[in-house]
Amino acid sequence: MSFFQKALGVTAALASVRGAYAKLDFSQRENMVVYWGQNSLGASASGGGDEQTQKPLSHYCKDENIDAIVMAFVMTINGPGGAPEYDLANISKECDTFDGTNLKNCPEVGADIAECQKNGKTILLSIGGATYNEGGFSSEKEAIAGAELIWKTFGPTKEHGSAEEPVHSAQETAPTLQPTETQKPATTAAPDPQSTAIAAGTNAPWNTWNTWNNNNWNTPNPPATQNGLWQPQATSLNNLAPQLIGRESEPASTSSQTSKVYRPFGKTSVDGFDLDFEATNSNMQPFAKRLRELMDGESDRKYYLTSAPQCPYPDAADKDFLNGPGPVDMDAVFVQFYNNPCGLSSFDANSDEQPQFNFKTWDDWAKGGSKNQDVKVLLGVPASEEASVSGFVPVSELKPIIEYAQGFDSFGGAMVWDVTQAYDNKGFLSSVRQALTQSASRMLRYAFRRSDEY
Repeated sequence: MSFFQKALGVTAALASVRGAYAKLDFSQRENMVVYWGQNSLGASASGGGDEQTQKPLSHYCKDENIDAIVMAFVMTINGPGGAPEYDLANISKECDTFDGTNLKNCPEVGADIAECQKNGKTILLSIGGATYNEGGFSSEKEAIAGAELIWKTFGPTKEHGSAEEPVHSAQETAPTLQPTETQKPATTAAPDPQSTAIAAGTNAPWNTWNTWNNNNWNTPNPPATQNGLWQPQATSLNNLAPQLIGRESEPASTSSQTSKVYRPFGKTSVDGFDLDFEATNSNMQPFAKRLRELMDGESDRKYYLTSAPQCPYPDAADKDFLNGPGPVDMDAVFVQFYNNPCGLSSFDANSDEQPQFNFKTWDDWAKGGSKNQDVKVLLGVPASEEASVSGFVPVSELKPIIEYAQGFDSFGGAMVWDVTQAYDNKGFLSSVRQALTQSASRMLRYAFRRSDEY
């Protein structure tokens, strides 16, 4: 793409209306995505917040600086009773759980999601986070079943798409697969050695869990431990079997058994899923691939599949579905440019090469390694010093970084961790939004000057 062609794209972006009813749009380069759900400020001992610092989702959907909100996190895919588990800190704390499961029933959150969507905001649900400890799946079949379970639980209902009714905890009768071999528990591979940071309230890696204990774990839902080590929970194939029904390729003997499809947000569906794994896991490629297939099978509206890798490339946790073999079609990556040597603080304003800050590396992946050649790379930034172990830079230093990143075709905007920290850092979101639009305008003016030379 020529520089002038880039400029035309920027012109289209600037010509569009982006206000209180803005929506995620990866054809543009000014998207603002924030994470919500972990109450990072309230969980931080030095952040000055408390348990109630995080407001309901609908509160943040009124912010004209925000295009999309990522709800964090679903930290267990196959929990007790064959149901997922999620945690939204103080927001989900008082919600009841469905009988026999650890799945919170939060219809108020569902109402907030619907209100946000009505106001034009895109709502994604992130799977993973620091406390995810299942280690993935023991087989491709289990991974596919896990994706279908997530889709049935949080995706569209039958009247709005292909996911099965009933809603909430009503029952349905379905055949159950009979296992033909002993189930092997999921195992967790070695963590990414480059992922060493852990911080209260941040989406940090788990590889320092064995140096922590539950008394000084400041984020929601510390992992189950024994002698200071986390204990993965094996999942029975019997729990997963009902979710495999309907796939013609699955050979199995069947028997009638009553199963439940739980809908914690009622009939409301999220707009897609974000994969934020902080350590290597097994069979995540077929899991992500099946999610993509389910999304693409819906014709009523667009669903998004994103990922939040750390900046070291390739990301050890996400490389199976980002790089392959058989990479999955992703709409965007929200690269965490913090807590690592390749982050924002390594940017050299006096250098065009940027030997450490590696946005160019991710742009190269977008052009040559990604299955989706139109995938967008968003600049992931912490909203305050307390939001990350390292990598926070003030907006005055962030502006030239944004301007540099906007020179790449794949640039799609900014991701902020997290919204509670951003609101405490007064003016941060509006300043980042301004930096995105001003940098785009500056690029446009420069492009037209370049075009006059030809």
